[in-house]
Amino acid sequence: MRATAWRRKLVALVAAVALAGGGLFLGYELRLFGVTPPPGIALTDLRSIDQLQSMFDAGQGSPRLVLIMSPT
Repeated sequence: MRATAWRRKLVALVAAVALAGGGLFLGYELRLFGVTPPPGIALTDLRSIDQLQSMFDAGQGSPRLVLIMSPT
């Protein structure tokens, strides 16, 4: 009985590793990693809320994306 449980865990681990490896391979084949943005698009490091507001207001009429990253 214990051998069966151990074997199931081993099969699950091998399947998880194979799935992760396949996902990475497919990601590289589809060029999902290391893609650079088109010219004119840049990620800006904001220093204040006022800077965010002025940049957000300057982009009226075009799609805008606000990405907030926190170390916590």
